[in-house]
Amino acid sequence: MLPRIARILLVAKLMALAGPAIAADGIGIVLLHGKQGMPSSPNLSALTDSLTKAGFLVERPEMCWSRQRIYDRTYS
Repeated sequence: MLPRIARILLVAKLMALAGPAIAADGIGIVLLHGKQGMPSSPNLSALTDSLTKAGFLVERPEMCWSRQRIYDRTYS
């Protein structure tokens, strides 16, 4: 069985490949990087490009656990 993150990425990639068939105006996806990761990581950038081309709105916020912030705030 695939790890949870692999399943999530697979679904997101399939959504991107399906493109306009399922993308509608105003549908957005928020992609979160891993611990000590960055929103500009190559994997997130490639996925963002695919989803954007398919018509989805995509956000990649820099979370408090990023490499540059290292828990400068609480999760909330």
